[in-house]
Amino acid sequence: LLGKDHADVIRTYNEMGNAYLYQQMNIEAIEYYKKALEIRIEKLGKDHSSLAPTYHYIGSIYFLEGQINEAISSFESAIEIWNKCSQQDPLVFSGCLLDLARCFMNKGLAYKAIPLYLQAENIKINIVGKNSAEIANLYSWVGTAYLENRQFKEAINYYEKARQIFNNRENSQLEVALLYEKIGICYSSENQMEKALEYHQKASEIRKKYFGK
Repeated sequence: LLGKDHADVIRTYNEMGNAYLYQQMNIEAIEYYKKALEIRIEKLGKDHSSLAPTYHYIGSIYFLEGQINEAISSFESAIEIWNKCSQQDPLVFSGCLLDLARCFMNKGLAYKAIPLYLQAENIKINIVGKNSAEIANLYSWVGTAYLENRQFKEAINYYEKARQIFNNRENSQLEVALLYEKIGICYSSENQMEKALEYHQKASEIRKKYFGK
């Protein structure tokens, strides 16, 4: 008989989790992933680097299930482990930071999301380049977090950074229009109505050209 901490037992639990996940039985999948995780924690210790991706994966499933508090707990566990590691996959780590930020935005906690977005920004620029569409989208998310936190100048700054990138990319007119609209909302929130109208008009003009109306 195999002991409960045997590698084959862990593998079986993970495979059962995969099978349940394939059938979209997400809660059952999490149950088996966590069983495998508990054994690995006993064998390797709670801070072993190999545990972080599993926590991240479980958090992603919780998020899909709308269990945001559980997702936050899992993402935070992953990040805590990665922060203690001398080596980490920057792409995966930044993805976990963004997932946790998304959870906080979902709960209306923009002030908690902002530092996570900024940390992910510093990492992802080195991976995908400062003028990529991925960075432009990230700038837009940061802008929205600042907007929800009523830091309007900071929001405008990040929306403008996103707009400048999209302006130089083909087939991005609608993204530019949306950013003009968001900047308009920021100015409106600051009671700068003339500036707000200016940006809403810019958004409208782009949409008229795009849709031909």
